[in-house]
Formats: sequence, C-alpha cells, structure tokens
Amino acid sequence: MGSLDHEPVGINPLEYLDERFSGYLADRRRDPRGDILSGLATATYPDGSTPELIEVVRPATFLFAAGQETVTKLLSSALRVLGERPEYQKMLREDRSLIKPFMEESLRFDSPTKIDFRLARKTTTLGGVDIPAGRSSC
Repeated sequence: MGSLDHEPVGINPLEYLDERFSGYLADRRRDPRGDILSGLATATYPDGSTPELIEVVRPATFLFAAGQETVTKLLSSALRVLGERPEYQKMLREDRSLIKPFMEESLRFDSPTKIDFRLARKTTTLGGVDIPAGRSSC
C-alpha cells in the first residue's frame, strides 16, 4: 500500500499524526482539561502505572480519524435525505426541536458504520438460532 506520492505508508497510516498528538497528550498530562484527550492522557494501567506516551497516541489518532469519517458520513447522509425529501426540510425549518431526533434517525437511515459487533452476555436463542454466551456476532 502506498500514498498518493508513491511513498510507502507503512503499517500505521496515521503515523504522520503521532508527533502532533504526542504534543497534545503531553500538554494534557501537564494540564488536564475536561476533554477526551485529557482522559486518555491521564489514564493508568490497573496497577497504577502510566503508559508510555506513544501507547496513548495511537488510540488517540485512531479515535480522531474514526470520528472524522463517521461524522462526515452521517452529515452527508442526512443532507441527502433532506435533498430527496423536501417535506423533511420544511418540517425541520418550521420546528427546529425536530433536528436532534432527525439526526438520530439519520443514523438508522444510512449508518456511517456498516458493521456492528455484539457480544452475547448469556446463552440465548434469537430467530431460532442458538447463540452461546461470549460469542460475538455482526
């Protein structure tokens, strides 16, 4: 796999963000705020030890990239629905309190993620199919 300029991207395609997120997370370790990065930066292992910064950088860059993609897909899907269904546009313009439920329903119309894994907490039968506890499905 390579980048657009034909340079190999390596195993971690988000590696170019490592330096930037290292700075953000180091700053949050010195001066925590009430945000997700502070939560990641100040997290500790069960034994109370602090992970190396790079061990926190990788999940932080992944969350950043995943959030960008899912939000973009959600908004584009919602805009498509509004373009195809002018009555929804009219309804939302007339009653802005419907915007939040509309956005939640947009997730149902065309989810930004196509896979949803679930883990059975107890053995059950669903639609005539036995699902043992601890078994994941999608």
